[in-house]
Amino acid sequence: ASPQVSVQALAEPLAFAGVTLLKRVEAVAAEVLQIPTISGKTRLAEAGVTSQALGALRSRLQEVVPECTGRLPVAKFYAAPTLLAIADLVTDGLAASQGQPPVEPLPPIVHVS
Repeated sequence: ASPQVSVQALAEPLAFAGVTLLKRVEAVAAEVLQIPTISGKTRLAEAGVTSQALGALRSRLQEVVPECTGRLPVAKFYAAPTLLAIADLVTDGLAASQGQPPVEPLPPIVHVS
């Protein structure tokens, strides 16, 4: 059995250096769908996931999982049948092949006196 990931802990990226992208996607999906857990292999349509819930999931993933920012093209995201397929969108770099380069976070502001 793999360890469960709490969404609250996702705010601490160093704590998740060894946690797979899929496990983080599963944790966010469980939070958004308000269920205890969901497998990456569960077919989203069969689980009753609505398009509204998918929109909320996409937004939340981009908010709390840095690798997802700029790498979840809308059409492909909504067409993904499982959370595993959503994680594959990120790892396969499909967004870059559509001319949408990944968005990188800004560097921290360094104050000088």
